[in-house]
Amino acid sequence: MSDAKNSIMLPLAFRVGAVGHRDLHEADIERLKAEIRNCLTVVRDEVRRLSAIEAAAALYSATPPKVAPGPLRVVSPLAEGADRLIAEEGLRLGAELNVPLPFSQSEYEKDFPDSMEAFRGLLAKGNAFTLDGLRDGGAVQNESYEAVGQFVARNSDLIVAVWDGKHERGPGGTGQIVRFAVRVGVPVWWIHASEANPPTLIRNAFDLNTLKTAPRGDAAYEGLKKLLAQAIVPPEAEAPERGGIFGWAAEGICNSLKADGTPLGEFLTERRLPKWPIWRAYDAMMARAAPHVAKDSSSLAPPKTTVERYWKTIFDVADESAAGYGDRYRSSYVLIALLAVVALGSAALTGDEMFRAFWFVLGFEAAAVAGIIALVVVNQMYRWQERWISYRLVAELSRKQYVLSSLGRALPGSDVVRLSFDSRDGAATPRESWVAWFFMAALRGAEFPQGDMIDAKARSLAVGRSLVADQKAYHEKRLSRSRLAGDRIRLLSEVFFALTIAFVIGKFLALHFHWELGMRGFVLVGAFISAGAGAFVGIRTYAEFSLLARQSAFMLRVLRAYSAELEAAAMSVDQPLSSQQIGRTLFQTTTAMMQDITGWAQLFRIKTIEAG
Repeated sequence: MSDAKNSIMLPLAFRVGAVGHRDLHEADIERLKAEIRNCLTVVRDEVRRLSAIEAAAALYSATPPKVAPGPLRVVSPLAEGADRLIAEEGLRLGAELNVPLPFSQSEYEKDFPDSMEAFRGLLAKGNAFTLDGLRDGGAVQNESYEAVGQFVARNSDLIVAVWDGKHERGPGGTGQIVRFAVRVGVPVWWIHASEANPPTLIRNAFDLNTLKTAPRGDAAYEGLKKLLAQAIVPPEAEAPERGGIFGWAAEGICNSLKADGTPLGEFLTERRLPKWPIWRAYDAMMARAAPHVAKDSSSLAPPKTTVERYWKTIFDVADESAAGYGDRYRSSYVLIALLAVVALGSAALTGDEMFRAFWFVLGFEAAAVAGIIALVVVNQMYRWQERWISYRLVAELSRKQYVLSSLGRALPGSDVVRLSFDSRDGAATPRESWVAWFFMAALRGAEFPQGDMIDAKARSLAVGRSLVADQKAYHEKRLSRSRLAGDRIRLLSEVFFALTIAFVIGKFLALHFHWELGMRGFVLVGAFISAGAGAFVGIRTYAEFSLLARQSAFMLRVLRAYSAELEAAAMSVDQPLSSQQIGRTLFQTTTAMMQDITGWAQLFRIKTIEAG
C-alpha cells in the first residue's frame, strides 16, 4: 500500500435534546435545574471518560480542538420554561448550544414578549437554524411547533424531557414529541415537571407504555451510563471467520505476524491500495464480455456546506477503499478460474507418456496450483471480501446521509443497525457490527445545520435530484452489463460444454477405430475444454449476473417513482412546512436505496473465495 492514509476524524460529541413544558411552577425550578444539571454532568463526564478507553481513544484522539467546546451538545428551541432551563445548564457545563427555530426569529419572539432579552442572550451563544414554519395563530402554527420538536428529536442522541407524564394537549406537545423520539429510537430522560420523583429512563416503546416499570433513580443512571458506553466505545469484534485448510493456514500466518486488528481500527488506518494490473482481471473480463456500455458517470452534486463536505470526505475514503478491495476479491475468482484451466489442462498433458516436455508442463501445473492456493490464502489473510462489503456499506450510508443532512434529517437508526445482521440466521455478525456503530458516531459528530430551511430545501432538492440521477445511471449500466455479460458467459459455457460432449464422442470413435494418436489429441484438448466450461460456470456463479440484473431492474422502477414524488414535492417548495414533504420523500428514497445495498451485501457475504 502507498503512504496515503485515510483522513477521517470523528469529533467526540453527544447530543442532548430539550423537550418540555413552557409553564413551570416557580417552586419546581430549583429542583428541575438540579435534575437537569445532574443528567448533563453525567453525560459530559461519562463521555469524556469513555473516550479515553483504549478501544475508543484512537477514534477520537485526532479530533480537531475547535470543533466544539466539549463533547456535550445541547439542542434546544429556547422556548420559555424547560427549553431554556436545559440550555442554561448545558452552557454552564461548557456545552455547545444548537437552536432550531420553528419560524423566523422576529415571529418566534412574539411567543414571549416579556422574556425576549433572555431569549436573545441565549441565542447569541448558540448556532441557529430557522425552519420553514409559519406563525398564523392556527393549525399551521401548531404544526410548526410539532416540526421543531421532531427536528430536536432527529438531531439528538438523548432527549431530556421535563414532562408531567400526561398526553399532549395539541400538536407539538411534550407528550407527542416524547412518543416521536421513542419511535425513532432516541431514549428519553424523563424529569417530572411537577412531582419530586426520581428521573426515569425511557429506552424504548415498552418503557414508555409501562412507565412504572421503567428504570428510575439509580437504575436510570446505570442505564444511562450503559447507553453512553454503547454509543462512545466501539463494539468488540470476534476473530475473523476463516474456513477450510487454507483458512487454517491463513489464520496461522496472521497469528504469527499479529496481523489481525479490529475492523474499525483497520478502516481508520487504511492506506491507498496500489492499482496493480493483476487486480484488473475482473474489469478486463467485463470489458470483453460487455464492451458496449458507456463509462461510469457520476452526477452527484458537489458539496457546498460544511456538513456536506464532512459526509463527502467519509464517502470518498470508504468508496476508494471498497473499490480497491472489490477489485481484489472479484479478480481473485477470475484468476482462480483461469489457473484452474491451466492446472487441469497441464494435468492431462503430464498424463501422456509420449509427451516429451513432461517436466516443463508439470512445472506449469504446479505453478497454477500454487497460484490458486496463494490467492485463496491471501484473500483470507487480508479479508478482501469482508472489507469490500463493509467499506461499501459505510460509503453508501455516507452518500445517503449527504443528501439528508441539509434538512437536518438522518437515516433511521433501526435500518442502519439492521446492516449488521446476517440474513442466513438473523444473528448479529460481529465482524460487521462496527459499520452501524461508526455511522452513528459520525452522525453524532456532524455539524448542526446553520442558516435557514428555505435555502436548505433548495439545496436538498438539487442534491436529491442528483442522487436519483446518479443511481439511475448506475443501475441502468449495471442492468445492461449484467444481462450482457451473463448471456455471453452462459453462451460460452454452453459452447464449451457442447465441445466437451463432442470430444467425448471423438474419444469413443478413436477407441473404436484404434486411432491412438487421435485418442491422445481428444484427451488432451478435451481436458482444456472441459476445464474451460467449468471455469465459465464458476465465474457466473460468483458474479451473480442474473440476480444483480433483477435488483437493478427493480431499483430503476423504484427510482422512477421517487423521482416523480420528488418533483411533486418541489412544486410546493415555497409553502410553509414543505420541508416535511421534501424530507419524507428524500428519506423514503434513501431508505429504499439502502435496502438495495443491504440486499447486495447479503448476496455476497457467503461467497468466500475457495480453491475448489
